[in-house]
Amino acid sequence: MRINLKWDGSEFRVAAYARFSEKPVADYILKGYPLRKEDGIFVLYSGPDPVGFYERIEAPKWHVDIIKKQFEAYVPKEGVVSATGMFVSEDCEDAILSGLEDIIQCDDVRTPSEAIESVNSALAVFSYFHRALSSLAQDSLEDNLKSIESLYSDGEVSDEDLFGDTASRYDEVKGDLSDYLASNYFWPMLCAYQDGDKEGLDWIKNSLKEFIQGAPFSGDVVALCDNIQVGSPLNKGLVIAYIDKIDAIYKQDYERAAELRDKIRNLEGE
Repeated sequence: MRINLKWDGSEFRVAAYARFSEKPVADYILKGYPLRKEDGIFVLYSGPDPVGFYERIEAPKWHVDIIKKQFEAYVPKEGVVSATGMFVSEDCEDAILSGLEDIIQCDDVRTPSEAIESVNSALAVFSYFHRALSSLAQDSLEDNLKSIESLYSDGEVSDEDLFGDTASRYDEVKGDLSDYLASNYFWPMLCAYQDGDKEGLDWIKNSLKEFIQGAPFSGDVVALCDNIQVGSPLNKGLVIAYIDKIDAIYKQDYERAAELRDKIRNLEGE
């Protein structure tokens, strides 16, 4: 891991990334992050303007739009370091390195999953030491980087609280599955629909269908996807009913699920 301290402002502003050699054979969502066949880097940015950062490095527009809507609705808690992550192509590396942010360049890894773990851990450790580092004179910062790298290598700082739960299948989600689906799939789908981005919407739909294979509510997820089509009017009541029904089935509230089934039939018959 290599750390390049460039940012001279007071707030936390850092980009961490890792290259991976094993390219995906198809587009899908890995641990909540859209992954395309052409991607070769996982990058995390923490700072006041994530949208500006990802626009500058020319990340996929439809994904930047999703982050923009999420960031606009997000109110960070005092003292909490938040980060937005994305898979990008290797062509973005020069733009990442040319920015004004502090840069954490993690060692190259083999798989995209390893890249996520490596970058998350590196940024967690760096954020842990940020206040101490920023209080030191510039000539003392370089002397303290080795201690950060040592802690990162030893895995002494956990990033679970900072970066939350990630999963590649619905039955791997540790927290509330409904919240996970809403933040990682349903919201991005609606953002893509609102932006008229058919390619992005179809991409998320296909990834979601893979994610929920074998789930007792998989049929309702497919029906939900079928009811969100770029160029067609959106029946908001129907979409909400499907999302509520998925939540009811997941929580084994079958009486509520039956009520929502009847509501959906009425809405579809209108």
